[in-house]
Amino acid sequence: MGFGFLSLYSRLDDLGDLCHFRILFWVEPLADIQNKKRKLIGPGKSIEMIYITRVTQATRELVDAFDKLIPQLSQRKPPSMDELAALIDSRSIVLIARFPGQSSPIVGSGTLAVFPVPTGIRGHIEDVVVDQSVRGNGIGEAIVADLLEKGRELGIDSISLTCNPTREAANKMYQKMGFKKRETNVYWYDLRK
Repeated sequence: MGFGFLSLYSRLDDLGDLCHFRILFWVEPLADIQNKKRKLIGPGKSIEMIYITRVTQATRELVDAFDKLIPQLSQRKPPSMDELAALIDSRSIVLIARFPGQSSPIVGSGTLAVFPVPTGIRGHIEDVVVDQSVRGNGIGEAIVADLLEKGRELGIDSISLTCNPTREAANKMYQKMGFKKRETNVYWYDLRK
């Protein structure tokens, strides 16, 4: 016998938020699976859920979560309460993830920057981060999937993102999700100097 995971996705009707279910179950040995004798032992030993919600207001909990998450992503300082409030009031979409339950602490976040240009509405995913203590549970993928869905709902044709080449797991995840490497030059100009 061994463990297996089954991932299911469904909308929460009452909140309109995406909930990702990950169900742990038992399966027969590999030889039996190869012989198509797959067998589930009961409805599942445990259920882990990733709750993805759109941020609608800056709270102390949110500030504290970013104080913990941002240093795992960047050397920049985490946003203040006022900076978070301004971000939330903009056209951008900020999502947070809770795991393993709806009342669990915030363990991840991602932002879809939305802006109009003469050729249409653009979307760019920024600052996707998952707390290192819970990485490997599909939380980053769940955040990005919901950001893509929000982009579709806004009528955005394509969404871009950048990812440091040293973040190997994140780069693999984006490619697995269907992101394509773009042959272009990316330039950066530091206005702080």
